[in-house]
Amino acid sequence: MNNQISKGINLEVYTTNEFNRVVKLELAHIMPLLVAFIGKKIFTLKGRAKIFEVAFLQPKVIAFDGGFAQINMCYLDNQYNKLVLRFKLCFNGGSYETTPRTAYTQYLERTIELGELENNEKLLKLYDLNNIIASYGFDTVLDLEDEIKAIEEYAKLKALAEKAKSKIKVSSDMYRYV
Repeated sequence: MNNQISKGINLEVYTTNEFNRVVKLELAHIMPLLVAFIGKKIFTLKGRAKIFEVAFLQPKVIAFDGGFAQINMCYLDNQYNKLVLRFKLCFNGGSYETTPRTAYTQYLERTIELGELENNEKLLKLYDLNNIIASYGFDTVLDLEDEIKAIEEYAKLKALAEKAKSKIKVSSDMYRYV
């Protein structure tokens, strides 16, 4: 695997792990605050105009080795009678001054269901924090070596499948019979 691809995979693994870590911190901070609002109207009918403002835990910029992550978006919203947290991180780092350039930008974004609303306004119930974390995979920690091995295995199998496909002489419509 070439160095540029390996660097991209490394960045993807790092940013995913960091995103999961920060989201878990935010959820652990705001979920207990929301308990006091069960049974109360926390949104207006017009959408994101919140009656309840969350004091989010993380600072807007989070430094890490070789760059920083900026929280671009972190707010409560209503969506189809669900209370959701919209969360977006932008990772920046590297340099345009070096050759080859090492600068990068990576965005990660999730909409996370936290509970149920009545008429997109009144908080009816909150979901269990541990279930939220598990169902969205925020408890997953990616391992770089495992990811590289899985990608290499996939590439080998894909090449093998393409080779087998090239031997088929009938129309691709016939694949459905397999």
